[in-house]
Amino acid sequence: MIALVVVLAATGAYLALAYRPSAAQAWPSLPPSGSRVPALVTTARTVHRWCAWLVVLPALTLAAILYATVHNRAGRDNAAFLASSASIALLLLTAVAGLFPHLVPASNNTAYSLTLANAAATPRSLGVMLTIAAIGLPIVAGYTIWVYTLFSGKVRAEEKYS
Repeated sequence: MIALVVVLAATGAYLALAYRPSAAQAWPSLPPSGSRVPALVTTARTVHRWCAWLVVLPALTLAAILYATVHNRAGRDNAAFLASSASIALLLLTAVAGLFPHLVPASNNTAYSLTLANAAATPRSLGVMLTIAAIGLPIVAGYTIWVYTLFSGKVRAEEKYS
Protein backbone atom coordinates (compact mmCIF):
# COMPACT_ATOMS: atom_id res chain seq x y z
CA MET A 1 0.00 0.00 0.00
CA ILE A 2 2.86 2.37 0.77
CA ALA A 3 4.34 1.64 -2.66
CA LEU A 4 1.02 2.60 -4.28
CA VAL A 5 0.97 5.89 -2.37
CA VAL A 6 4.57 6.63 -3.40
CA VAL A 7 3.74 5.93 -7.06
CA LEU A 8 0.67 8.16 -6.87
CA ALA A 9 2.66 10.95 -5.23
CA ALA A 10 5.42 10.71 -7.84
CA THR A 11 2.88 10.81 -10.65
CA GLY A 12 1.14 13.78 -9.08
CA ALA A 13 4.45 15.60 -8.62
CA TYR A 14 5.30 15.00 -12.26
CA LEU A 15 1.91 16.29 -13.41
CA ALA A 16 2.01 19.33 -11.13
CA LEU A 17 5.59 20.39 -11.81
CA ALA A 18 6.52 19.22 -15.30
CA TYR A 19 3.31 19.01 -17.28
CA ARG A 20 1.15 22.14 -17.39
CA PRO A 21 -1.50 21.42 -19.99
CA SER A 22 -4.09 23.78 -21.33
CA ALA A 23 -7.71 22.97 -20.62
CA ALA A 24 -8.18 21.62 -24.15
CA GLN A 25 -5.21 19.27 -23.76
CA ALA A 26 -6.27 18.06 -20.33
CA TRP A 27 -9.89 17.39 -21.27
CA PRO A 28 -10.31 17.20 -25.05
CA SER A 29 -14.04 16.49 -24.71
CA LEU A 30 -14.82 19.95 -23.28
CA PRO A 31 -17.64 21.84 -24.95
CA PRO A 32 -16.88 25.09 -26.83
CA SER A 33 -15.77 28.05 -24.74
CA GLY A 34 -19.09 29.89 -25.14
CA SER A 35 -21.06 27.15 -23.36
CA ARG A 36 -21.89 27.06 -19.66
CA VAL A 37 -19.02 24.95 -18.32
CA PRO A 38 -18.02 25.36 -14.66
CA ALA A 39 -14.94 27.51 -14.20
CA LEU A 40 -13.19 24.61 -12.46
CA VAL A 41 -12.54 22.77 -15.72
CA THR A 42 -12.13 25.62 -18.17
CA THR A 43 -8.85 27.28 -17.27
CA ALA A 44 -5.35 25.89 -17.47
CA ARG A 45 -4.52 27.60 -14.18
CA THR A 46 -7.20 25.55 -12.43
CA VAL A 47 -5.95 22.39 -14.13
CA HIS A 48 -2.50 23.07 -12.68
CA ARG A 49 -3.97 23.67 -9.22
CA TRP A 50 -5.95 20.45 -9.51
CA CYS A 51 -2.76 18.55 -10.37
CA ALA A 52 -1.22 19.95 -7.19
CA TRP A 53 -3.81 17.98 -5.24
CA LEU A 54 -2.30 14.86 -6.79
CA VAL A 55 0.80 15.59 -4.70
CA VAL A 56 -0.95 16.71 -1.51
CA LEU A 57 -3.43 13.85 -1.21
CA PRO A 58 -0.89 11.00 -1.54
CA ALA A 59 1.40 12.82 0.91
CA LEU A 60 -1.43 13.03 3.43
CA THR A 61 -2.23 9.37 2.79
CA LEU A 62 1.36 8.39 3.47
CA ALA A 63 1.36 10.48 6.65
CA ALA A 64 -1.85 8.77 7.82
CA ILE A 65 -0.35 5.33 7.14
CA LEU A 66 2.79 6.20 9.09
CA TYR A 67 0.68 7.68 11.90
CA ALA A 68 -1.38 4.48 12.05
CA THR A 69 1.76 2.34 12.16
CA VAL A 70 3.34 4.36 14.97
CA HIS A 71 0.17 4.31 17.08
CA ASN A 72 -0.44 0.63 16.42
CA ARG A 73 3.04 -0.25 17.68
CA ALA A 74 2.51 2.00 20.73
CA GLY A 75 -0.71 0.15 21.57
CA ARG A 76 -3.02 3.12 20.97
CA ASP A 77 -5.72 1.25 19.09
CA ASN A 78 -8.23 4.07 18.73
CA ALA A 79 -5.73 6.50 17.18
CA ALA A 80 -4.39 3.75 14.90
CA PHE A 81 -7.91 2.88 13.76
CA LEU A 82 -8.77 6.51 13.00
CA ALA A 83 -5.51 7.02 11.11
CA SER A 84 -6.07 3.82 9.13
CA SER A 85 -9.60 4.94 8.26
CA ALA A 86 -8.26 8.33 7.20
CA SER A 87 -5.64 6.68 4.99
CA ILE A 88 -8.31 4.67 3.18
CA ALA A 89 -10.47 7.76 2.67
CA LEU A 90 -7.49 9.79 1.46
CA LEU A 91 -6.45 7.03 -0.95
CA LEU A 92 -9.95 7.05 -2.44
CA LEU A 93 -9.84 10.85 -2.69
CA THR A 94 -6.53 10.55 -4.52
CA ALA A 95 -8.13 8.22 -7.06
CA VAL A 96 -11.07 10.61 -7.50
CA ALA A 97 -8.70 13.58 -7.94
CA GLY A 98 -6.75 11.67 -10.55
CA LEU A 99 -9.85 10.78 -12.55
CA PHE A 100 -11.67 14.12 -12.26
CA PRO A 101 -13.93 15.05 -14.11
CA HIS A 102 -14.25 11.51 -15.50
CA LEU A 103 -15.90 8.93 -13.27
CA VAL A 104 -15.24 6.05 -15.64
CA PRO A 105 -12.76 6.94 -18.39
CA ALA A 106 -13.28 5.30 -21.77
CA SER A 107 -10.28 3.48 -23.20
CA ASN A 108 -11.00 4.28 -26.84
CA ASN A 109 -12.15 7.93 -26.80
CA THR A 110 -12.55 10.44 -23.96
CA ALA A 111 -15.82 11.62 -25.50
CA TYR A 112 -17.35 8.28 -24.43
CA SER A 113 -16.24 8.60 -20.80
CA LEU A 114 -18.74 8.77 -17.99
CA THR A 115 -18.32 12.25 -16.53
CA LEU A 116 -19.89 14.12 -13.64
CA ALA A 117 -22.18 16.00 -16.00
CA ASN A 118 -23.61 13.05 -17.89
CA ALA A 119 -23.84 10.79 -14.82
CA ALA A 120 -26.10 13.16 -12.87
CA ALA A 121 -29.73 12.28 -12.36
CA THR A 122 -32.62 14.58 -13.20
CA PRO A 123 -33.68 17.14 -10.58
CA ARG A 124 -36.95 15.26 -9.98
CA SER A 125 -35.11 12.00 -9.28
CA LEU A 126 -32.75 13.79 -6.91
CA GLY A 127 -35.72 15.34 -5.09
CA VAL A 128 -37.44 11.96 -4.68
CA MET A 129 -34.23 10.39 -3.37
CA LEU A 130 -33.75 13.29 -0.94
CA THR A 131 -37.24 12.71 0.45
CA ILE A 132 -36.64 8.97 0.80
CA ALA A 133 -33.27 9.57 2.48
CA ALA A 134 -34.73 12.18 4.84
CA ILE A 135 -37.34 9.67 6.01
CA GLY A 136 -35.25 6.49 5.92
CA LEU A 137 -31.94 7.69 7.33
CA PRO A 138 -33.26 8.57 10.82
CA ILE A 139 -35.03 5.21 10.98
CA VAL A 140 -31.89 3.29 10.06
CA ALA A 141 -29.73 5.39 12.41
CA GLY A 142 -32.17 4.90 15.29
CA TYR A 143 -32.33 1.14 14.72
CA THR A 144 -28.52 0.93 14.54
CA ILE A 145 -28.13 2.84 17.81
CA TRP A 146 -30.76 0.65 19.49
CA VAL A 147 -29.09 -2.59 18.33
CA TYR A 148 -25.65 -1.30 19.32
CA THR A 149 -26.80 -0.43 22.86
CA LEU A 150 -28.69 -3.73 23.15
CA PHE A 151 -25.64 -5.83 22.28
CA SER A 152 -22.90 -3.57 23.67
CA GLY A 153 -20.08 -4.88 25.83
CA LYS A 154 -17.43 -7.49 25.43
CA VAL A 155 -18.20 -11.19 25.30
CA ARG A 156 -16.39 -13.31 27.86
CA ALA A 157 -15.18 -16.85 27.20
CA GLU A 158 -17.01 -18.24 30.22
CA GLU A 159 -20.38 -16.88 29.09
CA LYS A 160 -22.44 -19.38 27.11
CA TYR A 161 -25.82 -19.45 25.48
CA SER A 162 -28.45 -21.10 27.63
